[in-house]
Amino acid sequence: MVHEDTDARLHGADIESLHRSIVALANERTSTRDGAIFLWDQKQRGLAVDFHIFDGVVVTIPDIVLRKRRDGRPNGIALECFERAAPYRCNDTSKDPAYARYFLDVGSVLAVPIPWQGRPIGVLTVSSK
Repeated sequence: MVHEDTDARLHGADIESLHRSIVALANERTSTRDGAIFLWDQKQRGLAVDFHIFDGVVVTIPDIVLRKRRDGRPNGIALECFERAAPYRCNDTSKDPAYARYFLDVGSVLAVPIPWQGRPIGVLTVSSK
């Protein structure tokens, strides 16, 4: 059974392997190659980039925290998803008012909140060029 195999992979993994497996599963299900896990950092009051994979390569981006902007520019899809506590689908970033370029330009983004006890603790994103 597919679910049992997936559960075994996720429960027996160290944190980086767990993140890699989660993003790989999301990429597989959405036919994308890029993905990220953002986790809420209470101390920094923002979404910290916990894991990022681009073109199949893990990219380390230390100390990047996405915070609500106060200058009128878009906050970004991950933060929008987190604040709404709901999935966010962007088919064309050039036309989406929430899209903010952080690392590299992408063409489309799907973001889903990571729930814990009824509220989000982070966001999982996948994107394509």
